[in-house]
Amino acid sequence: MIFAICDKNIERCSYVHDMLNDYMNDNNIDIKIYSFLDSNILLNEIDDGKMFDFLIADEETIDHRNCCKCFRNNNKMTVIYVMTSPKNYKHGNFYYIEKRNDNTWFEVERILGETLIKDTYNKSLGCYCLKERNKMCRLPFSDMMYIEHVNSKNIIHMKNNTVFNERKSMSKTSNEINTSIFVKCHRAFAVNMMYVRQLSNSSFIMCNGDIIPISRNELSSVKERFMQFYYTNSDKMDKFTQESMFNYR
Repeated sequence: MIFAICDKNIERCSYVHDMLNDYMNDNNIDIKIYSFLDSNILLNEIDDGKMFDFLIADEETIDHRNCCKCFRNNNKMTVIYVMTSPKNYKHGNFYYIEKRNDNTWFEVERILGETLIKDTYNKSLGCYCLKERNKMCRLPFSDMMYIEHVNSKNIIHMKNNTVFNERKSMSKTSNEINTSIFVKCHRAFAVNMMYVRQLSNSSFIMCNGDIIPISRNELSSVKERFMQFYYTNSDKMDKFTQESMFNYR
């Protein structure tokens, strides 16, 4: 889990850094923290492709427009924006909290408990939490071949040829899947790279023969992501894809 803190006040920045470390250690979560006293350095890092899971930003250090720019370049990030407004509220992945010396950290801690711990719990179990009609079920990430978004619904294709449907945006689902094995290759598709049989110039060919398109705008980054994954997991992947292909004979 990668955090960014953007606050020109050195003492406050160090305090949040230490509190984050303590909080994550208590919850057995690995963490990397990057502190930025200058918002321009943060903006440059994000422009260069640096990805963060959380940004804790002070409005006196980075204005709201630039904070939104950070989010647009990294829309999986959760932003905690600390400001002088006396009202705490939430809008999408943005949490706006009042700057108060005696209460600010407790509000940050509450947000972490509400978002980070829940997502980390599901991902550490290696499963996706699906709400289908009036019931909840957990789908193992290792059994999910790819996710397709059609007519406001996500269709989750499993390795045993079963499918699950849910009404949820693709962007929300992308935030909840295990990104170490999944890649979002198109606005309507995310694939489990363990099930990819072949990569072409415009698509993934899955182990069951399904062809998944790759967005032209994402082609370069998706190819790079897949090749890194393949070189890291080639031994596991070869065995995994052989087993998967066997299931479809």
